[in-house]
Amino acid sequence: MIIGSPAAPFAALSALDGLEASFGRQAWFSTLGEEPTEAERTDARLYLDGLGLGAIEVVWVADLAAARDTARRSDWDRAWAEAERAATAALTASVDAGIGRGHATDRFNRLMSNLSTIVTGPAATAAARFGLADPGLNRAMAGAAIQAAFERALVAAADAGRDHPLAAKYRLFAGGRWPLTAAEGSFHIL
Repeated sequence: MIIGSPAAPFAALSALDGLEASFGRQAWFSTLGEEPTEAERTDARLYLDGLGLGAIEVVWVADLAAARDTARRSDWDRAWAEAERAATAALTASVDAGIGRGHATDRFNRLMSNLSTIVTGPAATAAARFGLADPGLNRAMAGAAIQAAFERALVAAADAGRDHPLAAKYRLFAGGRWPLTAAEGSFHIL
């Protein structure tokens, strides 16, 4: 799809409708701490390599308490954060040009609001499985999933493809994982 074409806004909005419909069918936070599958390993590498961060190793965290401590780290990798910001900004510019900034903002706000009601329960359930009752942790988990879904919605609306690094990151969340942060040459995923 060419974003500037007359069919582009309709196709972009249709892609968002399909993504939104899938939110309730995802396995949000259900595989935390389990051994990663080969597909998850592939998506983690696709995410990092696609962001130009091929030298960063993937670390699979097995415990939610350790993941909480990792998520709270202040020494996260600035190159990783900048690479994500740049990828998001490029997709945002493409979507804004294709369907218009105001229309995109309204649609994305509704999409994320709907997702927030979906991921909150699974985050609390996952924390309870690990014996943690921490509302702040639940909010952090849900917020990270919402951010990943927002990025995935940008990928869909821009028709950027399945292999886009932010699509790979979303698949990790949708499959039950929590990608956390990059620090000291490692990207941590629960």
